Amino acid sequence: IFPEGTRSESGDMGVFHSGIAHLTKEYPNVPVIPVYLSNMWRCLPKGEYLPVPFICEVRFGNPLGLTGDRREMIEQIKDAIAKLKEG
Repeated sequence: IFPEGTRSESGDMGVFHSGIAHLTKEYPNVPVIPVYLSNMWRCLPKGEYLPVPFICEVRFGNPLGLTGDRREMIEQIKDAIAKLKEG
């Protein structure tokens, strides 16, 4: 599930939507695994269907047990993905 709902045109993280929070409330025992897709905005630009030959990287974080209200859950996942982006 992509929390932003779309691909970035610049590689910057966009506004996260609340879908993950709704799923976490419905299925509280399922862990959320944060994932960062590095360089995806160049490899598969928005509006394109064929990848461009650039090197991409997928970084997986540790499973999260999200807690709190919707806003707090979104912040938790956003922080985890930001850490993965830093490397």
